[in-house]
Amino acid sequence: MWLLYNKGLVTKLFRRKWSYDSAIICSLCGMGIEDIKHLIISCEVSKEVCYSFGNLVGFSTNFRSIEEMWSNFRIQRKQFGGTPRGKILMVLPHALCWSVWRERNDCVFRGTKVYVQNIALRVLSLHCHWCKGLLQMTTEVIEVH
Repeated sequence: MWLLYNKGLVTKLFRRKWSYDSAIICSLCGMGIEDIKHLIISCEVSKEVCYSFGNLVGFSTNFRSIEEMWSNFRIQRKQFGGTPRGKILMVLPHALCWSVWRERNDCVFRGTKVYVQNIALRVLSLHCHWCKGLLQMTTEVIEVH
């Protein structure tokens, strides 16, 4: 996630700057130039995954930039605070981005076919795992005090 925040994900466009690869079309949708913004914000596959989870927790996922995405998630998270919905919003953007990136890597390096359902299952799995960790940390802090 640090690389995403700092615009350092090694996308096809990023690799082209190093002259490693001339193909720069998105590995997920096959339509746009694969840079960070496209992969996370503009890619039709990513948009479909984000839209389904946005509907699930009740907020818009029509972002113009990664910064806008993080900002919207932060605002929503503050609005719901320590409620279960707030905890979901704390973890969800990270699970979405990480899952899209992992699916992209599987497609590029393993030659797997892209299915939105696989990405959604990966998001759910990560989300449950990470939220479980959050709940355990919260419980441990409460027990200490």
